[in-house]
Amino acid sequence: MSEGGLVAFTAADRIRAIDDERRSVETQLGSIQDDLSPGVNYIRGCLKLLHVPYTLYRDASDEIRRRLNQAILKRLSVVDLERVHSELSERAQLFVEAQMAWQA
Repeated sequence: MSEGGLVAFTAADRIRAIDDERRSVETQLGSIQDDLSPGVNYIRGCLKLLHVPYTLYRDASDEIRRRLNQAILKRLSVVDLERVHSELSERAQLFVEAQMAWQA
């Protein structure tokens, strides 16, 4: 086989492989809509819980309160009843900044 024939054969194989991969990706894209439903339901459930955060926190177990605190706060210092210092976690800070930008 000549060198040009070998290159053409290799290119044809590569084109077939790319075409197979494209069909596989298109099949995966077709099923993405089904995969989003559980995530949407999860987010809706979280938003429902956060609708009244005071009630969520008040009724939560100690473990859930600890997790909520860790999700929201990076650091909390209670000096006395009048002096409390807190630093938001990075995620909570991003959320606050996004809300402020949205309100502006």
